[in-house]
Parts: sequence; C-alpha cells; structure tokens
Amino acid sequence: MFMIAGIAVGASAAPAFAHAALESTVPTAGTILKNSPSRIDLRFSEPISVSRESVRIIAASGERVKTVPATGVPGSPGLMRQRVPVLDNGTYVVTWRIVSADAHPVRGAFTFSVGEVSSGGAGKNIANDFLSGGTTHRSVDIAYAVVRGLVYLAMAILIGGVFASIFVWRRALEHQRVRRLLWTAWSGLLFLTLVAFGLQGSYAAGANLQGIVDTSLWSNTWSTRIGTVLFIRMLLVLALLPSMLLIKNPARKVWWAPLTIVLLVGIAITPGLGGHASVGSQSWVAMFADAAHVLAMSAWMGGLVLLVVLATSGKTEEAIESMPIWSRVATVSVLVVSITGVARGYRELGGVSDILGSTYGRLLSLKVGLVLVALLIATLARDAVQRRWELDSEELAAADEERESLISAGEKPAKRRGHSLVPDETGVSTLSYVLPELTARRRLLRSVFAEISVLIFVIGVTAVLVNTAPAKSVRSGPWSATLEVGELLADVDVSPARTGANEVHLTLNASGGGPAQVLDVAVEFSLPSADIAPIDVEMRSAGIAHYTSVGFTPPVAGDWTMTLKVLVDPITEKSAIATVPIR
Repeated sequence: MFMIAGIAVGASAAPAFAHAALESTVPTAGTILKNSPSRIDLRFSEPISVSRESVRIIAASGERVKTVPATGVPGSPGLMRQRVPVLDNGTYVVTWRIVSADAHPVRGAFTFSVGEVSSGGAGKNIANDFLSGGTTHRSVDIAYAVVRGLVYLAMAILIGGVFASIFVWRRALEHQRVRRLLWTAWSGLLFLTLVAFGLQGSYAAGANLQGIVDTSLWSNTWSTRIGTVLFIRMLLVLALLPSMLLIKNPARKVWWAPLTIVLLVGIAITPGLGGHASVGSQSWVAMFADAAHVLAMSAWMGGLVLLVVLATSGKTEEAIESMPIWSRVATVSVLVVSITGVARGYRELGGVSDILGSTYGRLLSLKVGLVLVALLIATLARDAVQRRWELDSEELAAADEERESLISAGEKPAKRRGHSLVPDETGVSTLSYVLPELTARRRLLRSVFAEISVLIFVIGVTAVLVNTAPAKSVRSGPWSATLEVGELLADVDVSPARTGANEVHLTLNASGGGPAQVLDVAVEFSLPSADIAPIDVEMRSAGIAHYTSVGFTPPVAGDWTMTLKVLVDPITEKSAIATVPIR
C-alpha cells in the first residue's frame, strides 16, 4: 500500500515522453522532392533502439507503404534508417516511434512530398491521430510503474536479506520463515522481471495491457537494450537457483557465499544498465554509482525486513544479539545511499532551479525528504541499541539489578528523556540511561516498522522517478514539438535551444493533408520570469509551408514562452503557445 501510494503521488505528474530528441531528418520535413527518395534517415540526440515497427510511411490516400523494417546504422547509434521503395507523386506522412537509451519511448511524425503536393488525403489527420492516440495507455503506465516498484522491493529484500544472513545474522538461514522470505523474494523477482519484459513491449508501442501477451511486441522488446537487460536479469536470477536450493545449510558449501554475492551484485547492476545512468557523459561512473546505490539501499531495507522476521518469529534474542553489528552496517549503508544519491541527482539535474522547477527535481526532492524521515526514525532504533545492547554486560546487570530493587521497594525508577548520551561523560546515572530490555525491544521494533514503511514509500517514488525524464535531458536541445494551430498542424524545431544564435524551423500541414496554404506566420518569444517582453522573430519562406527564422538569439537561459500566430485568411488568425526550455 505504501509503495502504491508513492507511485500514485509521482505518477500524477510524470511525463510519458521526453528523452531522445529528433535532431534532423532526410528528407527535411515539409520539402517537395523531384524524385522518390531511396531512404529516410532520422537522427536523434542519443543512442536509440529500433524495432520492426519503428517507422511507418503513409500515403495521402491513407494506405501504408510496404517497406522492409527500419534499421540502425553501424557506427551511428543515434541514427535510424528506413529503406524506401519507389514512391508515386504525392504527399507522405512518416510516423516514427523509437525507444531511447534509457528505455523510454519517443514518437513523432513529419510530412514530405514527391513531385507535387496531394490535394487531399491523410496528411494532418494521420499524423494527428498517431500523435494523440499513440501515447502510452494510462493503464500500462500505472501497471509498469507498480511492477517496477515491486521489482525494486523484491530485489532489495533478496539482496539485503542474503547479505544480512551472511554478514550480520549468520544463523538466520536456519529458520524456515527467513528461508521462505528469501524464496518469495527470489520467485517474485523472476516473475516480475518476466512481466516487465511483456509490459515494455506495450509501453514502447503505445499498446494497451493486452499487448503483454502479443508475441510480436515481445520480439520488438527483444531487439532493444532494455529487453537485453531484462533478459540478463532473468538469467542472473535463474543462476541463483542452486544457491537457493542450498540456502538451508550453506556452510557445507564453501563456494555458496562468494558465488551468491557475485550474482546478487550482478542483479544490482541491471537497473543502471537500462536506466538514466547508462545515458550521457561518464556513464560507467554513473552506472557504478547506481549499482552502489542499489546495493546500499538493499542492505538497509533487506536487513530491516530480516530483523523484523527474526524478531516476530520467536527469535528475538538471536535478532538482538547482533544489533551492534547491524547498526554499523546500517550506518555505512545510509552513508553510501546518501553520497551516491546526491551524485546521481547532481548528474541528472540541469541546475539549482530544476530542483523544484522540473518534475524530475520535485520527485527527487520528495524522495530525499522521505529518506530524511527514515533517517530520523532510524535514530530512535539507534538510540535503543546504544542504551541497551552496546553497553558493557556488567553495567547492564548493575542497572537491571538496581531497577529491580527499586521496583521491589515500591519506588519508581527515574526516567531520562531525550537522545542517548554516554553516562559517564554527562553525569547521567547508569540507571536513568540504560533502557529496560522490554522497553528497548518495543522501541526498536516500532521504529523499524515505521522505517520500513517509509522506505517502501521511497521505492514507490523511485519507480516513478526512473520513468521521468531527467531535468538535464529535458533541457537538452534541440527542442521540437507538434502544435495544433486551429485546423492546422505545425511542426516546430528550435536548434540548438541554447543561449546565443538559434534557428527556428516551422512546417505547416493542412487538415486534408499536405502543406498548408496560409497568408503569413509570426513567431515571438518572451521570458516572463526575467521580465523580458515578447521578441519578434522574423520568419522567411524556405519552401511551400516551410519557414525558417532569420535570427533568434535568446540572451539568458530559462523556460521561454513561444507564441505562434498563423494568418489563415485576411480575417482569420489562429495561434498556439508552447514552452521552450533554453539552456
């Protein structure tokens, strides 16, 4: 419930797209070619995965042009190429849908003509239907986020539970409830990874939940990077099977612990291989930090769950006796989680303004806030450990004996409130410092339960965060969008979307298909946050229904407001507004 609540909080604002950006096309959008092109090239801002259905070419009649599947280009990971048969004269719509390097789908459409412009047909209608109906179904978005969160939870319990069984509670694997917990996490991780593989096909293709059993979508996923990563994870989980079968008595197998640890580390690496860490500069450093983050979080979360299982299954003494060791392990885990989390956040944010000025930054801030709450709760558990199980046995015995004597005499032992302080350094008596064993256990378990609840919520927010475009990638140019301007469809590109000289390209498509015939277009940019009034950008014709800017030089970075005005006839003007991030 806590994890689903975390997903619900983040999913309400998480965008479905905004990762790899289309930089250029050959032929250029809106152009009229003398002869049929032999190929169509689409170049993107980062490496992409291409599937059989990545490119579709629709004629003005609405019929799809039969083509061989699109392919990538060796040596150019951001380039997709579609071989084209000889096309008849007329206007064609190219719709494309790819998977960016961080596993998120991106789609778009543009038009071009051969010989002449079609007088009617597909044009805007096909492109608009594709762009409005081709988005990921909300049910798939939610299902994928929930499955991803459950994957992270199962991964944390499996990795952290095994680590804690090896290094902290070394007799934990002798108990059936602990083994049942790890078996549940193992089987859950395997099953959920398989489900995630099926959902990725629907997620990338814009299909509904029924697409999870569509074998053609499976083949599309198989050809992508995320599909390979999910398959590798399934193999690593299956490779753990011998270790799971020998889990009852691993001491008899010298190789059990080292092999199990290697496989678990491999599993912890997989989220980074298929996520944001694998994209951008210094990706290997980012993936190392991501794996360390996953391992530390798993050690923290899995250890807490194992502690609760032991403490609630009649093994309280066994759970308590290793609390000093666990306390140190948890402290190191928290430090690693904090350091790697800050490093990863710094890498994905474009600047300080993005902390609260972007969806990614707000979700990251929520996650950091929840982790701080968990740390605050953890101090209560730490206090209980310090004031009971980290003290000298003679000191404990003396305090307990003194307390019993006071109770027998009808007196109430004095209580000391506040955080733990070392008795002999503060002048606080041993009796008022040392917690009674029952009180310490109750305080410890309450804080651990609360800590686990908050961390489950953190996992839910993380499941949404990894599906959200990092602020830095959102701001990375060039910027492109398809806007509805009345009955027209406008393809707008701003390149490189940085301070200094920029080019604005505009292509207008009519409602019946093909380039739109208009009297005039006007574009202006403003930056209200910096009190910059609208700046008119002169647009010149670069072909039929294709316009390019004479010069646009934004002086400062920020989220600029672009207003596009189209004079359709002498008395009719249509407009559209969009936000263009300038770095």
